[in-house]
Amino acid sequence: MVNSTNHLADWTSLSPAQSRLTDEQSRIQAEIDAFERFCERLNDIPVHLSHANGGSLKTTICSWFHLSEPPQDIIECAYRETVLSVDHWMDAYGEDTVYESMANEFGAGIVAGVTGGSATWSPQLLTQLCIESTTAIETRQQTNQILKEEQEQLEDLHGSLALISEELAMVERGTDTFSECSRRLTTTRDHLDQLAVDHQAYLQQRSTSLVHDDLFASLVYSDLDIDHPGLAALATARDIHDRIEHQHWAGLTASST
Repeated sequence: MVNSTNHLADWTSLSPAQSRLTDEQSRIQAEIDAFERFCERLNDIPVHLSHANGGSLKTTICSWFHLSEPPQDIIECAYRETVLSVDHWMDAYGEDTVYESMANEFGAGIVAGVTGGSATWSPQLLTQLCIESTTAIETRQQTNQILKEEQEQLEDLHGSLALISEELAMVERGTDTFSECSRRLTTTRDHLDQLAVDHQAYLQQRSTSLVHDDLFASLVYSDLDIDHPGLAALATARDIHDRIEHQHWAGLTASST
């Protein structure tokens, strides 16, 4: 029975999927904030450049002012207290150490520079760390934008199914003429078909995006046992519609003629 308290969407995984999307967006935003704080910590490290002339050669000398500990320790501490302090980081990435995480995010070359001692410490290293952090931020922002688009798609579907539910509930109540009920069934069937076409087009477009389509199946929807909750919801809605339509044409729906 489809009624005002039992919409089509209630028979689907739309609401759980939307909840998963909201949670994942919050987690990714926490990571973005952490990388931004890491960059701020790097920018707070005082560095001074001086130039020494040696004959025809000019040598640039880098010194680290007023540091109570080696730059490596400062960078390591900054990363640990920002990125690795994100609540879900260990569960999501399984990284035990600062340098394992930095290697995965920034590359082994950056780690070699950080751990190489005075021979590799330089303002350029700090700049490169910030550049790599910015890349990590931008990648996550792109992911969040794709999650936002998915959220909007599911919200629109939820609203459309609510409207279709009202139409089908009126058919089941049998207060309209048989012809009017038939019209409602045809209209809702066409609406569901168009929603399916539109959602398929969206999924096709999404599959060509920068973030691999498996993001949803393996991460966001991993515990829902479905890869595409929008399509699954539309299939469920169509099954319910067809059952009501069959009852209608079989004369089992209490409609007047």
